[in-house]
Amino acid sequence: MNLVMHRRRRAAIHRLGLLIAAAGLSIAVAQTAAQAASGDLTLLCPSGATGEPRLKNPQTGQTQAITDAGLRAVATAACGLRLLGTPDIGPVKFVNRQTRPIYVGFSGTGSIHYDAGAKCTVTGNGLKIAAGAICTGTVDATNSGSRFCASPFANPNCTRAQDDHLTLIETAFDTKDQCQWTHDPGTCVSYDVSVIPTSCTVELWRQNQCASGGGASYNLPVELSCAGTPPAPSFSCRGPTDGTYGPQKYPRHCGNPNATCVGNTQACVNAYFFPMFTPPENKYQPTGVCTGGRTLTITFLSGS
Repeated sequence: MNLVMHRRRRAAIHRLGLLIAAAGLSIAVAQTAAQAASGDLTLLCPSGATGEPRLKNPQTGQTQAITDAGLRAVATAACGLRLLGTPDIGPVKFVNRQTRPIYVGFSGTGSIHYDAGAKCTVTGNGLKIAAGAICTGTVDATNSGSRFCASPFANPNCTRAQDDHLTLIETAFDTKDQCQWTHDPGTCVSYDVSVIPTSCTVELWRQNQCASGGGASYNLPVELSCAGTPPAPSFSCRGPTDGTYGPQKYPRHCGNPNATCVGNTQACVNAYFFPMFTPPENKYQPTGVCTGGRTLTITFLSGS
């Protein structure tokens, strides 16, 4: 083994060692010369007592065997740690359909782990996603609320997204135990889109559609979805912004906040324009739940 390959192998084992310390969430692994490639891959543990761990390319979905004996041993140990009670995690996929790079931010009590790559660059506490790229990550389930937001300019601070008028993706990543009510084994994540202005209340919405709210919390079009069975709702929200739903320049194609149905259609409620937590609006909550450990997909759509 030449010096370059030795360094790559040692780096890969070191990364897998960090993986074990971090409960086996993800790896950036340099493959051996026989595998003829190195890249950012995700550790895929066997679902039962038999089988060996594999590497999965989150971009293509393809898997491959770990041919290097040292890497395979460390990966097997990492999978064993998962079975011994490591933190529950929720997988997330980010799709950038914009013609420019975007920066994704996250706020919440749980930690987020991004799978870095050539088009998915970890930048401080955020992730820079190249135009047209797909990136992945995982969030530690804490049974509490969290937020995603994005900006085309720099890492956004999602704790002040409303003040900065950023589209809010609101999530709650729950543990397997917390998700037992779904009758679908595995972790789950609740999700919704919010464009609520900073100072908006139910009363102010009813009075004048939050005329003094400070502007809608919206900057990029987004769609939330969760593929698989059982079906989970999708919600999309896009502009342009105008005065259709009041003076705060809400996005026009984001559902009808005054509707009496919920669904991914302009005729129904599919995003929070105001806090809909009191009667009669609380019957029409535009929220979904992605169950069974499935991946929540956050797609930043093209356009404005």
